Amino acid sequence: MKKYIGLIKMSIEGATGTSVRLYSKFSDSVSYLQKWSLLYPNEDFMVIENDQDMEAFFRDFEDLTPVTEKEIREAQKLWDEIHKF
Repeated sequence: MKKYIGLIKMSIEGATGTSVRLYSKFSDSVSYLQKWSLLYPNEDFMVIENDQDMEAFFRDFEDLTPVTEKEIREAQKLWDEIHKF
């Protein structure tokens, strides 16, 4: 279990009302979570300490977008593997 949970709250206003999306990311590094938050500029961001109850709740909102160069390479490799057929 990772030590911290990063949370992004994205509000999208439209003609029929406001939609709120919640994204989470788990890490042992606050600096990693701060770097991830840069993928969502101008959105509300916070870091909280993780425990079993928090993990169980926020796992449903996990954002799997790659952040580091290594994660981007691994995602591209997986994408290429899936689409080579």
